[in-house]
Amino acid sequence: MKINKYKKYINKFKNVSIYTGGNFIIKAVNTITLPIFTRLLTQSDYGILSACNTIHIFSGNIFRLGVHQSILKQYLEFNDVRERKKYLGSVTSFSLLWSLGLLHFFLYLGLS
Repeated sequence: MKINKYKKYINKFKNVSIYTGGNFIIKAVNTITLPIFTRLLTQSDYGILSACNTIHIFSGNIFRLGVHQSILKQYLEFNDVRERKKYLGSVTSFSLLWSLGLLHFFLYLGLS
């Protein structure tokens, strides 16, 4: 009984370690590339890159609508496999339609 309990904690520790390690790698790459970008880019180029990153962050939040967090929360609440599939199908369909609608809207704004 105790072995299963410890095994569960070991698995959780592995999962947390992988997630944390991935975040550390991303932070390390950002830290390493910052001096390279500042050396290679002019101030105006760096400003354009910063503006594009800001637009990317905000538009990503608008397009996603927190669907990932919703799936993580709601997925385990369904006991039946059919209910899970139906839920994932409706979330995927809504997300696709929302993204296509926004893309169409932004393209329309850009062309007019």
